Amino acid sequence: MSSVRRRSHAVVICLLIGTSFDASGCGSDSKTSGSSTTSAAKSATAGGVTITGKSLPAMTGQDPATDPAVGKTIPTVVGKDLNGSTLTIKPGVPQVVMFVAHWCPHCQREVPMIVGWQASGQLPPTIKLIAVSTAVAAERGNYPPVSWLKKENWKNPTMADTAKLEVFDAFGATGFPTFVAVTATGKVAQRASGEVTLEQIQALFQAAQQG
Repeated sequence: MSSVRRRSHAVVICLLIGTSFDASGCGSDSKTSGSSTTSAAKSATAGGVTITGKSLPAMTGQDPATDPAVGKTIPTVVGKDLNGSTLTIKPGVPQVVMFVAHWCPHCQREVPMIVGWQASGQLPPTIKLIAVSTAVAAERGNYPPVSWLKKENWKNPTMADTAKLEVFDAFGATGFPTFVAVTATGKVAQRASGEVTLEQIQALFQAAQQG
């Protein structure tokens, strides 16, 4: 994956990601707005979300052995879901956080695959799946995100990111979709970005549960 600079505003492009997962995805190119490892001012509120704690380092690859975020605690994020109700992402339960962009073709394929897996009853009930709708752009189609996800029968809680992609940045994401497997203690067990297989998604859930 080409390196991604932190953003003061988002300019989003699709690109091919060459990784150990051999996955393609939608990437983000942006202007610099500071290091992702700096503290989010302990409690910084911007654009409707409150982020408490340190942001995760940006992803530079798919190997958990070299991912600088593995073992670090995720920030706590308080925001709104797509219907305007308060939604919080925080340590406390094993979970997988999935970042999706409504216009990204890879996200459009991943979402129904996960919905089908959930419908089969195979998704571990002790692991929470939460999505973050990010990089919203009406002109890119498949808009609005709430209509797309409803059409796909997506029933998982979904947070609305800000226009500046603060939540996306706080988790060190660099492309769409991005998955972050988090243990019950709030530590990152594994991250993945780009279009991945169902088996790879299942491995993320296992990592969250076993960590």
